[in-house]
Amino acid sequence: MWADLAEGFRERGYATSLAALYPGVGEVQTTSAQIPWTHIVERKPTSLLGRVAMLKALARFLAAHSPSIVFTAMPAANVLAAAAATLAGPGVTVATSHHSPAQTHNPILNRLDGL
Repeated sequence: MWADLAEGFRERGYATSLAALYPGVGEVQTTSAQIPWTHIVERKPTSLLGRVAMLKALARFLAAHSPSIVFTAMPAANVLAAAAATLAGPGVTVATSHHSPAQTHNPILNRLDGL
């Protein structure tokens, strides 16, 4: 789905990229040869310090690439992308989307996502 969306924007002349916070376990993300996936960190952080490092890495990624808009779809990405965009500086808009009932997410993420 995300690859199709990125391809559609690319075909209309927009510079696009596909990025994930970290590689998924046991899943294969399909995409086109023109738009490969970029992972912000090599693996899912297991500590608070690792999560903070991932947030900083995402902010550096956004500052380096200066995207006009970032689409997110997962609870952690929704929260982290908005925070990282703020750290990266002005000009980055984050559009969040939800694909599962919010009450099934971590309660802390639900509160942060509502800010």
